[in-house]
Amino acid sequence: MRLLRRTMSGDDFWTLIDSMEGQADDDAVERLVDALAAAGRARALAFQERLARVLHELDREMLAAQPVRFEDEDEDEDDEPIPLSDDSFLYLRAGIVALGRETYAAVLADPAALASRVWPECEGLLYAAEEAAGVEYIETKVSFETGTNVEHWSQPEVVPDDGVPAPRRVVWVDGEDLDDPLGGFRMAEDGGEEELVAHIPPRYLNHGAFFAASDLVNQAVEASGGLPDAFGGRSLACVVQFGEQVVVPEVRVARDDFDGKEVMRSSVWVSHDEARAWPKPERTARVTALAARAALAALPPDHGARPELEALASVALGLEPTHAADGT
Repeated sequence: MRLLRRTMSGDDFWTLIDSMEGQADDDAVERLVDALAAAGRARALAFQERLARVLHELDREMLAAQPVRFEDEDEDEDDEPIPLSDDSFLYLRAGIVALGRETYAAVLADPAALASRVWPECEGLLYAAEEAAGVEYIETKVSFETGTNVEHWSQPEVVPDDGVPAPRRVVWVDGEDLDDPLGGFRMAEDGGEEELVAHIPPRYLNHGAFFAASDLVNQAVEASGGLPDAFGGRSLACVVQFGEQVVVPEVRVARDDFDGKEVMRSSVWVSHDEARAWPKPERTARVTALAARAALAALPPDHGARPELEALASVALGLEPTHAADGT
């Protein structure tokens, strides 16, 4: 469920974090959940908004590039640190926050401090407020996902023939369980409330499959010059829909639920019965294939990414074709 935010001061936020006692394990997260539950639902929602901002502030390429060693890693001291994935960098940032205000400030002041010790991951911190509030999802004004703090990440550019840099084009993959909607409210442009119905990927699928599919489809498009000018600078959301009733695939301009910006949305559909029957080792490939079909439906016939996308989509041969909207 998506719920409205309330405000919380930095001091109040860090006081609640102090209930974790400088730890990032499950017990520490439970102490925070208890503290948030005692404070009430409104405070839990406000905490999540402040947490998103704090994590967003740590979302910097300079920090993500540092050599980091995590607690409980089975490796020799002489081993090279493994580069951070988007998720591991998010969980690292959550671990930094869990350790408290001083640690957070020290890392922001000196990114090299990340090499001075081993660090905990704290994925549970991301969901503590939702557990305390008894909701499935709390919408925040800013995103804490890796790479969303664009002021602190380099922006790859495509330079056309006129020499004017074009904005970065982004393609991502999402999943929607049409039979399990999440209902709630969000802040409307006029300051009031408006109902919101959102969908997340099916619970029987690992969400990592959608992250992996995003990487593969985005790389194919970016390597061939990005999205066409006809998109008007919009990103492309390749949405795999899961449900019992057949849904006609479509390509259309839509509003992104999280930042309100327009995106080009291209969807494909698959039944729950078919998706549940996918062998576990093949699930990422199947999601990627469907996402590639969604991208193919949105891209023009002469786009350079089509051969690679068609190769990715070959796993899903036999599904009903998507239908591209005019003008794309």
